[in-house]
Amino acid sequence: MKKENQKHKTKSHLYKKTVKKIKSETIDINKLSEAEVRKLALELQVYQIELDMQNDELRSTQKYIEKSQQKYKKLYDSAPVGYCTFDHNGLIVDANLTLATMLGIEQNILKNQALSQFITKKCQDIFYLYCKNIYKNKTNQICDLKMRRKNGTTFYAHLECAISQGSDGNSRKCKLIITDITKSKNLEEMLLYSNEKLELLFSSIPSIIIELTIDYNVSRWNSFAEKNFEIAQSDIIGKPFRECNIEWDWDTILNATLLCKETKNATWIDDFKYKKIDRKKGYFSIAINPIIDSTGKLSGILILMSDITERKDMEHQLLRSQKLESIGHLAAGIAHEINTPTQYIVDNTNFLKDAFSDINKLLEKYSQLYEKSKSGSITPELIAEIDVLAGNADIDYLVEEIPNAINQSLEGLDRVKKIVYAMKNFSHPDNEDKKFVDINESIKNTIDIARNEWKYIARVKTDFDSSLTSVPCFPGDFNQVILNLIVNAAHAIGGASDNGSEAKGTISISTRCDGEWAEIRVSDTGTGIPEHIRSMIFDPFFTTKEVGKGTGQGLPLVHSTVVGKHNGTITLDTELGKGTTFIIRLPLCSSSSEILTSETV
Repeated sequence: MKKENQKHKTKSHLYKKTVKKIKSETIDINKLSEAEVRKLALELQVYQIELDMQNDELRSTQKYIEKSQQKYKKLYDSAPVGYCTFDHNGLIVDANLTLATMLGIEQNILKNQALSQFITKKCQDIFYLYCKNIYKNKTNQICDLKMRRKNGTTFYAHLECAISQGSDGNSRKCKLIITDITKSKNLEEMLLYSNEKLELLFSSIPSIIIELTIDYNVSRWNSFAEKNFEIAQSDIIGKPFRECNIEWDWDTILNATLLCKETKNATWIDDFKYKKIDRKKGYFSIAINPIIDSTGKLSGILILMSDITERKDMEHQLLRSQKLESIGHLAAGIAHEINTPTQYIVDNTNFLKDAFSDINKLLEKYSQLYEKSKSGSITPELIAEIDVLAGNADIDYLVEEIPNAINQSLEGLDRVKKIVYAMKNFSHPDNEDKKFVDINESIKNTIDIARNEWKYIARVKTDFDSSLTSVPCFPGDFNQVILNLIVNAAHAIGGASDNGSEAKGTISISTRCDGEWAEIRVSDTGTGIPEHIRSMIFDPFFTTKEVGKGTGQGLPLVHSTVVGKHNGTITLDTELGKGTTFIIRLPLCSSSSEILTSETV
C-alpha cells in the first residue's frame, strides 16, 4: 500500500512537471514524435482526472461541513435546555431556540440583550454574586433562581456555566446552560408541603403513632406518645423500641411486630393492658402495619395505638347495668322461687311449734307421773289427765308427721340455699383478669337463677362434660352470656306456644371438650329464626319483640363478650318451626398474663 501511494505521488509529480513545461513552452509539441504526443496526452488526461477527483473531494468536504453545521444548529436549537454565551458585560452573544422559547422572545432579538433583565428583582443580587464568582474564580458555577419571561411570568431555573477564552486571547465568554426546573421545584414544594401536612396530621391524630425501622429502632414518636408515656421524642428517636421501658406485656407486642415483619401483613392486638403514669391500668387497641416501599420491600413498621380505657370502663359499666337489669328482671321470679319453699318451711315450723306445745304439756304430766311413781302415790286423777292430754295431742299423728315436716323444711332450706348460692355466683364481681372456671357449675347456677323464666313452658335438659372444670374466662361475663341464651330460648319456646303449641318445649344445654376449645351448645324447640334476619340478630338494638319486651341488647352482648372479650366464636344452627342452637366455642389456652390465678372459681 505504501509503494502504491509512493508510485502515485511520483506520477503526480511527473504530470505536474510535464504540464509546467508545456505552459512555460519548454516543450515543443511539433518536435515530438507521435508516440511521445500520445504519451503526453495520456499524462495530461490522467492529471485532469486527478484534478477533477480533488475538486469533487473538496466539494464533498464542503457539503459535509455544511451538513454538520446544519446538524449542530438543529441540535443546538432543539436541545432540551437553554444555552447561551454572554460576555463580561453580561450581554448575550449567542442563544439557542430553546432559551428563546423559554424566555418567550424571538431568537434573533436575544443577541446583545442583557441577561440580567430576564432575572426577577428578588434574585438580582443572587445573579450578581453568581456572575462575580464566575469571573473571579474562573471555575464552573451553579445556582438556582427565578427568571422572568418577556410576558412577565416567572419560572425556576438552574444555571450552570463555564468560562472560555475569546479568540483574541483577552476577552472571556461565559457559556451558560439554563434548565427550567419549575416542575421539580413545584414537586419539591409540594413534597415539603405534604411532609409538613403529614407531620401536622401525625401530631393532631389523637392516637399514639410509633414508627420503627426494620431493625426495631424508633424513627417516629408523635406528640401523643410523648404525652402518654412521658418520653420525649429526642430521647427515644434512633434507639431500640425495647428501651422505652413501658410497663406492658413486651412479649405479646414484640411477637405481633415480628409477625407483621415476617408476613408483611397488618396485625392487631385488642384490649392490650398497660400501666399508666399514675400506675392505674389502661387499655390499648393496637394496629401494627408494615411500611412497604415502591419496590415491594419492607422499609419499616408503623404502630398505631388508641387508648380505649374509657371505652373499656363504659363496657364494664354497661355489663354491670345489664347484669343488674337481668337480676331486676328475674327478681320477681327469684322471689317466687324462694317464697314457695319459704312458705312451707314457715307452715311446717308453725306445725312443729304447736306440736311441741302439746307434747310439752304431755311431758310435764309424764314427769309428774314419774315422781309420783317413786313415792307410790299415783292418783287416778293424774292418769285421767294424761289420757286426756295424749288424746288431744294425737301422738300417733305427731309421730308420723313431725319427721315429714322436718324433711320438707330441710328440702325447702336446701332449695333456698341453692338459689342464694346461684345468685351469689351469678353476681360474682368480675376482676380485670380471667380465671379458671368450672363452666358446668356456672351453667347449673344460671339455670337455677332463670328457673322462673322457663319452668312453665319448657324442660331443661343438660349434658355436661365432666372434664371442663378449668376453662379460662371471666365468670360474671360467662354467666351473663348463658342467662341471655336461656332467656332467649325460653322466649322462643314461648313464641311457639303462642302459635298454638300446648306441650312444653325443651331447652338443651351441653358442654364438651373439642381439642383446644370448650364448646357450649344451647338449643331450644322454639320457632326458629327467619333467614332474612339471621345476619342481624347480633346487631345492637335489633329485636323482633314488641316494644317494651326487648331492647335488642341480649344477643349483641353475647357476641361481644364471646368474640371480643374471650377470643371465642359463636355460631347458630336454626330451622323454622323446629328451633335454634347457639354454639359457643371458648379457647382452653390463654396467655398467662390474662389469667389472674389458677384457683378454680
